[in-house]
Amino acid sequence: MWRSEKTKAGSDLIWDGVELGIAQSPTKGTAIIQNANIATEQGEVMASYARVSQQPALVSGTLTPDGATDFTGPANLRVGQWIKATASTVSSIPVFNAPTTLAVDYLIVAGGGAGGGCNIGAGGGGAGGEVIADATAIAVGNYLVKIGNGGQYLSSTILTESDGKPSSIATIDTADGGGGGGSSFLASVNGRPGGNGGGGGFTDLSVQGLGGIGTPGFNGGLGTGGTTGRAKGGGGGGASEAGAAPVTDRAGKGGNGLTSAISGTSTPYGGLSCSNF
Repeated sequence: MWRSEKTKAGSDLIWDGVELGIAQSPTKGTAIIQNANIATEQGEVMASYARVSQQPALVSGTLTPDGATDFTGPANLRVGQWIKATASTVSSIPVFNAPTTLAVDYLIVAGGGAGGGCNIGAGGGGAGGEVIADATAIAVGNYLVKIGNGGQYLSSTILTESDGKPSSIATIDTADGGGGGGSSFLASVNGRPGGNGGGGGFTDLSVQGLGGIGTPGFNGGLGTGGTTGRAKGGGGGGASEAGAAPVTDRAGKGGNGLTSAISGTSTPYGGLSCSNF
């Protein structure tokens, strides 16, 4: 039964018959009620509570780190149960350390070289250089990535613009641009060097242009002019094979590239990769 008892501070609500409380308390007449629902109306007080199952504290087991701040408790840990930790029971708490390096797969492809102009006898541009790396240890951080443009043929006297531009991941790795193709003019008949060499041109004076040197890829093809009397240039080098010299009435085939499945699908990069040229 509840009763009201006057004190110097006012009135206290006391539950008769509970001298030490539901849980022991140093204050006479004070009850500690868990999950209590108390409602009041004028002249009366109503109270109900749900019984709480008391579980002893867990004093042994293993807390497994689950991320930076969370832990997975032992299998025998129950809902609402306390974990008692003392200097003698806690042997170690592992600290989560973020990795400083990661194993990274990457593919870098540079810009391809331009062909040696629009005239008959011009050589094909070399394919952009290609770098494929698997599980390379790289320090965690931010990196500047550059993607090289393809070359542009301007004239037989401005040669460097026909070379493709390099692509890179900061200072970690770089793929060199493809070399520009040789033109049908004597001064620039040879293919340009690059990640893959440009094909040699062929002039009206029947001068054969040499294929450009490919590093680390392959060279461009020799500009031989073919066998039908019309000048034709050599094909540009690819990442997996050299460019070819002209055959009969066709210009030289460009060298094939390498395939990579880094995107999820096996795809050729750095070359022609065509079997029916």
